[in-house]
Amino acid sequence: MATAFEKVMESRKELVEKVIQLMEEGYHNNRPAWDRLAFYPHNPESGSVYKGGNRLRLMVAGMEAGYADSRWMTFKQMEKAGYHLKTG
Repeated sequence: MATAFEKVMESRKELVEKVIQLMEEGYHNNRPAWDRLAFYPHNPESGSVYKGGNRLRLMVAGMEAGYADSRWMTFKQMEKAGYHLKTG
């Protein structure tokens, strides 16, 4: 069974490999896939702006999923704010 450290390192390695893949495919700042809002992932409930590895991870996840919104929050925060998940 992998240790917590090993799991974190594997996750970081996967993220770096994904970013390298995207760069090799030619994605860059002026391509539509890199929506400028994606560069500012934030939590509207806490007011936090994500930084470092979390910011990079959310930018890539949002871009891959085609999200047009850079807001990220927990399910409990979403419920408390009165938001609802769209199915699918």
